[in-house]
Amino acid sequence: MITGEAIANVSDIGPVLGNYMVNITTQLGSIGIWLQAIGVIVVLWLIFQIIAFILNLKKERKLKRMEASIERIETKIDKIAKKK
Repeated sequence: MITGEAIANVSDIGPVLGNYMVNITTQLGSIGIWLQAIGVIVVLWLIFQIIAFILNLKKERKLKRMEASIERIETKIDKIAKKK
């Protein structure tokens, strides 16, 4: 048979275990908040990188068009210079 003293000892474990679980849950929650913050930073970094990539593509296309125009002008100047 279980004596009254043994039952009292078992019932004392409940609050201790409950406090332990609350501490674990609190710590996991704080870790989750940090992970969420890191995730937000990574997402913002990716957005800025995508924007920078798109802007660089536009600049590169503009430079290629300018380069083609310069080559065309150079050929015209060469033709004029050969005629003289």
